[in-house]
Amino acid sequence: MRSSELQLEEILRRADTLRREKATRRAAALSAASVFVCLALIVGAAMLLGGLPAAAGEDSVPAVYGSLILSSASLGYVVIGVLAFGLGVSVTLLCRALRAAKGKGNRRD
Repeated sequence: MRSSELQLEEILRRADTLRREKATRRAAALSAASVFVCLALIVGAAMLLGGLPAAAGEDSVPAVYGSLILSSASLGYVVIGVLAFGLGVSVTLLCRALRAAKGKGNRRD
């Protein structure tokens, strides 16, 4: 039979393992939710801004592709690109912060 000290150590070790597993599940759920929210925001913004009317004659000038980005009809694409980039950066920073917090928790042992 184990002594009381060994039983207490085993109980504390198991409790710490359960806490880590719960934190891992929570971080995975948060990451998945943030990805879905970002995709929903990008798709929603694309649907809202995608209906902008095209200016006449844009497709008839293939030699000046760079100036097409500056036209009002492509504003929606530029806004969606900037929003997608910003959301990607924010999700990356969130994941790095969660990983750093997870690393600090493991160093405590």
